[in-house]
Amino acid sequence: MPDTIGTIGSTPTWGMEWLEATPQAAYSMWLKNLMGSPAMKKYMENQYSPFYNQYQGNVANTLMGGTIPTQTFLQFLGQQSPQREYSNLPNYMRGYFPATFAPRSRWMIW
Repeated sequence: MPDTIGTIGSTPTWGMEWLEATPQAAYSMWLKNLMGSPAMKKYMENQYSPFYNQYQGNVANTLMGGTIPTQTFLQFLGQQSPQREYSNLPNYMRGYFPATFAPRSRWMIW
Protein backbone atom coordinates (compact mmCIF):
# COMPACT_ATOMS: atom_id res chain seq x y z
CA MET A 1 0.00 0.00 0.00
CA PRO A 2 1.57 3.33 -1.01
CA ASP A 3 2.37 5.91 1.60
CA THR A 4 -0.08 8.78 1.09
CA ILE A 5 0.51 10.58 4.38
CA GLY A 6 2.72 13.26 2.87
CA THR A 7 1.14 14.48 -0.35
CA ILE A 8 1.64 17.38 -2.70
CA GLY A 9 -1.75 18.02 -4.21
CA SER A 10 -3.01 14.54 -5.04
CA THR A 11 0.45 13.09 -5.80
CA PRO A 12 2.21 11.28 -2.95
CA THR A 13 5.64 12.65 -2.08
CA TRP A 14 7.30 9.37 -3.09
CA GLY A 15 5.82 9.92 -6.56
CA MET A 16 7.23 13.44 -6.70
CA GLU A 17 10.64 12.14 -5.63
CA TRP A 18 10.50 9.55 -8.40
CA LEU A 19 9.55 12.21 -10.97
CA GLU A 20 12.48 14.36 -9.88
CA ALA A 21 14.80 11.35 -10.18
CA THR A 22 13.56 10.60 -13.71
CA PRO A 23 13.27 13.88 -15.64
CA GLN A 24 12.02 12.11 -18.79
CA ALA A 25 8.94 10.98 -16.84
CA ALA A 26 8.45 14.47 -15.40
CA TYR A 27 8.58 15.94 -18.90
CA SER A 28 6.14 13.32 -20.14
CA MET A 29 3.72 14.16 -17.31
CA TRP A 30 4.07 17.88 -18.11
CA LEU A 31 3.31 17.20 -21.80
CA LYS A 32 0.23 15.20 -20.88
CA ASN A 33 -1.25 18.25 -19.14
CA LEU A 34 -0.22 20.64 -21.92
CA MET A 35 -3.01 22.38 -23.81
CA GLY A 36 -2.61 23.14 -27.49
CA SER A 37 -2.99 21.87 -31.02
CA PRO A 38 -1.88 18.38 -32.02
CA ALA A 39 0.92 19.96 -34.08
CA MET A 40 2.16 21.86 -31.03
CA LYS A 41 2.10 18.74 -28.88
CA LYS A 42 4.03 16.85 -31.56
CA TYR A 43 6.63 19.63 -31.68
CA MET A 44 6.94 19.74 -27.88
CA GLU A 45 7.43 15.95 -27.72
CA ASN A 46 10.79 16.49 -29.40
CA GLN A 47 11.88 19.36 -27.14
CA TYR A 48 12.87 17.39 -24.02
CA SER A 49 16.63 17.82 -24.58
CA PRO A 50 16.55 21.61 -25.06
CA PHE A 51 14.38 22.06 -21.96
CA TYR A 52 16.52 19.77 -19.82
CA ASN A 53 19.74 21.36 -21.06
CA GLN A 54 18.37 24.80 -20.21
CA TYR A 55 17.43 23.55 -16.72
CA GLN A 56 20.92 22.09 -16.21
CA GLY A 57 22.41 25.40 -17.33
CA ASN A 58 20.30 27.24 -14.76
CA VAL A 59 21.47 24.83 -12.05
CA ALA A 60 25.10 25.31 -13.10
CA ASN A 61 24.74 29.11 -13.07
CA THR A 62 23.25 28.96 -9.59
CA LEU A 63 26.13 26.79 -8.38
CA MET A 64 28.69 29.11 -9.98
CA GLY A 65 27.01 31.99 -8.18
CA GLY A 66 27.85 30.31 -4.87
CA THR A 67 24.38 29.21 -3.83
CA ILE A 68 22.76 25.79 -3.65
CA PRO A 69 20.09 25.32 -6.33
CA THR A 70 16.64 24.58 -4.95
CA GLN A 71 14.57 24.65 -8.12
CA THR A 72 13.40 21.24 -9.30
CA PHE A 73 12.88 20.26 -12.92
CA LEU A 74 9.10 20.24 -12.43
CA GLN A 75 9.22 23.76 -11.03
CA PHE A 76 11.34 24.81 -14.00
CA LEU A 77 8.79 23.31 -16.41
CA GLY A 78 6.00 25.13 -14.59
CA GLN A 79 7.69 28.45 -15.40
CA GLN A 80 7.94 27.73 -19.13
CA SER A 81 5.53 29.06 -21.75
CA PRO A 82 5.39 26.47 -24.52
CA GLN A 83 2.54 28.23 -26.34
CA ARG A 84 4.64 31.39 -26.71
CA GLU A 85 7.68 29.42 -27.87
CA TYR A 86 5.58 27.50 -30.39
CA SER A 87 3.85 30.62 -31.72
CA ASN A 88 7.26 32.24 -32.35
CA LEU A 89 8.26 29.43 -34.72
CA PRO A 90 8.15 30.07 -38.47
CA ASN A 91 5.01 28.85 -40.24
CA TYR A 92 6.67 25.90 -41.92
CA MET A 93 7.84 24.53 -38.55
CA ARG A 94 4.30 24.77 -37.18
CA GLY A 95 2.88 22.85 -40.13
CA TYR A 96 1.10 25.91 -41.44
CA PHE A 97 1.44 26.47 -45.16
CA PRO A 98 -0.82 29.34 -46.25
CA ALA A 99 0.26 28.98 -49.88
CA THR A 100 -1.56 25.65 -50.13
CA PHE A 101 -4.87 27.40 -49.46
CA ALA A 102 -4.26 30.61 -51.38
CA PRO A 103 -1.50 30.08 -53.93
CA ARG A 104 0.25 33.12 -55.32
CA SER A 105 -0.60 34.31 -58.78
CA ARG A 106 2.24 33.70 -61.16
CA TRP A 107 0.94 35.71 -64.09
CA MET A 108 -1.54 38.42 -64.38
CA ILE A 109 -3.19 38.55 -67.81
CA TRP A 110 -5.09 41.68 -68.83
